[in-house]
Amino acid sequence: MIIKKFTLLIIFTSLLTSCYNYKRLIYIRDDAEKFSDRPTVIETTPKEYLLNVNDVLSINVQSPEPDVSNIFNLNSGQGNSYRSSPMDFYLMGYIVNNLGNIKLPIIGDIYVKDLSIGDAQRVVQEEVNKYLKQANVIIKLLSFKITVLGEVARPGYFYIYNGQANIFEALGLAGDVTELGKKEGVKLFRQTRKGTEVVLIDLTDPRFMKSDYYYVQPNDIIYVEPFKANTKRTNLEMLTYLSIIFSAVSATLLILNYFASN
Repeated sequence: MIIKKFTLLIIFTSLLTSCYNYKRLIYIRDDAEKFSDRPTVIETTPKEYLLNVNDVLSINVQSPEPDVSNIFNLNSGQGNSYRSSPMDFYLMGYIVNNLGNIKLPIIGDIYVKDLSIGDAQRVVQEEVNKYLKQANVIIKLLSFKITVLGEVARPGYFYIYNGQANIFEALGLAGDVTELGKKEGVKLFRQTRKGTEVVLIDLTDPRFMKSDYYYVQPNDIIYVEPFKANTKRTNLEMLTYLSIIFSAVSATLLILNYFASN
């Protein structure tokens, strides 16, 4: 009888350990049971990014007079190929200076700070139209960089080529949150005109998808906290070893109990 009770205790403990580890690994945990074969719609609205000082813009001007329009294209000698080196962005882009201007050949300074990419494109288009007929201006943000740190597989900085990338995509670039990462404790640092905002995000709560922090913005820093300040990887390994030991002891006791009852 004692062996049976001890066996049940070990099995129960092993199940609790497995359940605890499983819950730590999943996203959008609170409402997971509500999802089914019918789609669950969560309204998300990306916040339009406004240009700031030190942003780098790619400006491409196309017209029936390429010899003239190529004056504005800093990468005209490289064809349509973009080199992958981040340093090259500064060589083939227009930097928003401390006054909020970009400086174009012939045209001179154009104020673009606090404008969206679309608005900046319209402003530059109006200026280019004064010098070129039937010209088409295309502007893209080259300096869309984020940094992901903490308990992720590949911490570092990453360039985003999608104006509406969300935090899940950002974590995916970093190889996802590790088993030691606290999905309820993800800190996001964002530069604003008032200073640096710090917000704590719970990735298991679907409500955060409706917030302004679901979509990443240029220069965002995402930090995934460990479960405890002094957590070591050996703790997780020890927990795994204990689970294996419990399972082995449980199997042994079941065998002993079987022979004892016969």
